[in-house]
Amino acid sequence: MSRCISMDCVVGTLYLCETEGSITHITKKTMPVTESSEVLEKCRKQLMEYFNHQRKQFDLPLSLCGTEFQKAVWSAMQKIEYGACVSYKKLAEMAGYPGAVRAAGTACGINPIAIVIPCHRVIKADGSTGNYAWGSEMKQILIDLEKGE
Repeated sequence: MSRCISMDCVVGTLYLCETEGSITHITKKTMPVTESSEVLEKCRKQLMEYFNHQRKQFDLPLSLCGTEFQKAVWSAMQKIEYGACVSYKKLAEMAGYPGAVRAAGTACGINPIAIVIPCHRVIKADGSTGNYAWGSEMKQILIDLEKGE
C-alpha cells in the first residue's frame, strides 16, 4: 500500500511517500495525502531533526526505482558528509563512472528522495551551486543550513 503525508518546514511543504514500509519520494510536488504510517512518521521526525540541526545522517528504509547507473549515483550521494559539497565530476568518480559527469548531474536532477539523498551537496566545479530540482535558491538554503548559517 502506498501512503503519502505532508509536512511543513523551513523549506515549505514537503510530501513524504512510502510503499510497503520504505520511503519512495520526498518532494515539493503536491501529492494526494493519505493516512500516515510508522515509516512516514519516522521520516518526518528525522527531517525535523535535520532542519533543527539535530541530525546529520538519516536512518530510513529507502526504495529507489532507477537504472543501475542512477542507483550508483544516488548511493554515492549518500556518502557525501553533512556540510560538505562535491563537484559533479567528483560525484561521477565516486559512483564509479568517471567519464559520466553530465549523466551524474542528470541523476541528481531526478533524485526521488531529496534531502535524505543529499543532491543539494553536489555543486559545480567553480563552486557555484548549479541547478537544483527545487531551485538554486533552495539548494543554497540547504547548503547554508548544514554550515550553520
